[in-house]
Amino acid sequence: MNAANQLEVDRRIAAENGFTFSVSVQEDSCKPWQDQATGLEDLKDAFVLVNHLHDAKIAIFVHKDGLGYMYWSSDHPQTLGSDLLS
Repeated sequence: MNAANQLEVDRRIAAENGFTFSVSVQEDSCKPWQDQATGLEDLKDAFVLVNHLHDAKIAIFVHKDGLGYMYWSSDHPQTLGSDLLS
């Protein structure tokens, strides 16, 4: 499955399960992640925000069961954390 199709599948799964997303940036690997947006209900909104950021390192986290897991990062832009949504 190509990345665009997988993203649509992930959007549907996330919406059906009530997952939320946040977008964070990290200036340096030794520094903590800084939230740019939280509580995003649509994964598409997270990627729209990512396209407007120009920080050194950007990540999208999926939030479920009270914890946040990295779904996507600018370090590996072709990799989606689809397995986190199951």
